[in-house]
Amino acid sequence: MNTLKEHLIPLNRPVNGYLLTLSCLLFFFMFVCTPIKLSAQISPQFYDYSHNHLPWYTIESDHFLIHYQEGSSRTGQVASRIAEEIYRPITDLYRYTPDRKISIVIRDREDFSNGAAFFFDDKIEIWVPALDTPLRGTHNWLRNVITHEFTHMIQLQASMNRTKRIPAMYLQWLSYEDVRRPDVLYGFPNSIASHPFATVSIPAWFAEGSAQYQRTGLTYDYWDSHREMVLRTRILDSKYLDLTQMGTFTSKSSLERELVYNQGFSFTIYLVARFGEDILRELSVESARGSANFARVLEEVTGIDGNRIFKDWLDERTDYFRKAVEDLQFTDSNIIHDTGFFNFYPVISPDGNTLAFLSNQEKEYVRVSLILKDLDQPDTRLVTIDHTGGLESLTGQKAYKVKHGMTSNAALDFISAKFSFS
Repeated sequence: MNTLKEHLIPLNRPVNGYLLTLSCLLFFFMFVCTPIKLSAQISPQFYDYSHNHLPWYTIESDHFLIHYQEGSSRTGQVASRIAEEIYRPITDLYRYTPDRKISIVIRDREDFSNGAAFFFDDKIEIWVPALDTPLRGTHNWLRNVITHEFTHMIQLQASMNRTKRIPAMYLQWLSYEDVRRPDVLYGFPNSIASHPFATVSIPAWFAEGSAQYQRTGLTYDYWDSHREMVLRTRILDSKYLDLTQMGTFTSKSSLERELVYNQGFSFTIYLVARFGEDILRELSVESARGSANFARVLEEVTGIDGNRIFKDWLDERTDYFRKAVEDLQFTDSNIIHDTGFFNFYPVISPDGNTLAFLSNQEKEYVRVSLILKDLDQPDTRLVTIDHTGGLESLTGQKAYKVKHGMTSNAALDFISAKFSFS
């Protein structure tokens, strides 16, 4: 039986970061690990306010500390029960238990859905509103996101090749200009080369694929028809990510970043079906040996070249999807809008002259705007804030973002729901 204790605590303590540098001077290496208080001059939109106008409370159970604010007591209790229920299945799979209780911070101050695992700090943050995205189906949000983030916590800590107090090290070489003044010891640095040594070498697709797979018996997330649609269209159009591209979120559009999750989930399901569920732990442990080439990690664990395994999965999915669509009958159609990968809710005006819909146009991210298209003319136009009452009609954060150039002038940058003519 879990032991629950509830008490008032402050959560606005300063956070220390650790910076470890490795410098090379005359073939001698000097390691310096210095705790520093992190600070920077950043835009106010990126400040993470703690909203301390409401008191914080903590529920303490056997393995977790659930932190929540006044008004979120029931959510905190539900989160505590979920966390304890999934603790043993996940830790047993990876044969790893944290060295202290995990803090889960419940956030219910924004209309925003997400979860984050700070695996060096033993902290998870959960945004309470349920995720609603056209790229995935509907799932039990709290059970899904808590299990997802806790899987991150356990898998990534199990795959570390050094202590949590050392996130990374790097070897650095510097070259300086010739000294030009007698009162200057060194000239200005004109060359620098750095080589990092990461504490965690898990590629993005494997981390996210494992966190979505969770483990056998935990069906809080599963392969749904939305994910199937995304993967099917990308594979049949030969626009999938290769094994290397799946490894990072950088230099990708919003849809391509979702593909890291999407393909990683499908590939993880394939690995488990082919090699057994223990493959998740074995790959995590092998990656702790420090190899940055995950294809090599796959080969060390399975005895088969990692790129060969990826091709086997791709061939299997390609054959499956081709059979799935071979009997489809397509009707003739005329394309009236061919830009954007998010185009939703088309509605024709009562007079039949205008088509209205939401689209992200040619943007690389998913924020949509209202588009009005004259069916007799090829041009389109956005509905701007000027059309909906002007800047004075906006309040709070919306007005701040527009005034300071943090968003476009499109009125529906702020919503993604259906609409109607009036």
